[in-house]
Amino acid sequence: QVADLSTLNAFSSALLASRLDVRQLCRSLYAHTATVLSAPYFWLGLVHPQHKRLEVAWATAHGVEGDAVVPPAAAVLDWLQTKRQPLLISDTRHEALPFAGDGASLDFRSGLFVTLQASGELIGVLAVQSPESHAYDENDLRTLVTFANQAAIAIQNAHFYEAEQRRARQIAAVGEVSRRV
Repeated sequence: QVADLSTLNAFSSALLASRLDVRQLCRSLYAHTATVLSAPYFWLGLVHPQHKRLEVAWATAHGVEGDAVVPPAAAVLDWLQTKRQPLLISDTRHEALPFAGDGASLDFRSGLFVTLQASGELIGVLAVQSPESHAYDENDLRTLVTFANQAAIAIQNAHFYEAEQRRARQIAAVGEVSRRV
């Protein structure tokens, strides 16, 4: 647990150092998660601020980042977005799943799934999955929830900052056009 607390402290420091850069925040979330959890498959989807759709923000398979990383099953994502509760699946082939579908058809054996929420808003969904059964326990779920809660606030702040920067550029452009007229 001391190692987990040390990693949490390092993650908090990394969030502060990210300077409101969403990509850097996502990279930091993955890096710190991977230091305390086995994360052969890591997938982070963020709700796009304007379109309100879940879009992949960071994905890795065995430590290699890439767009080809398969997202969690649609049934898992739908369940998370509806229930907004953390989910631990120990063995997809031998436990009842809280969503429709057959566990044998899923691409993972065990997984941790959490939402990122800030100010009552769904910011995103985070999945850490393993091909091994029983790769995670309740302590791992609590750790991931803690990381997700901190990341959600930082990501929301980064989105606010990006929106303000866009507005400032628009106002400057309108001002420039006004001066030319």
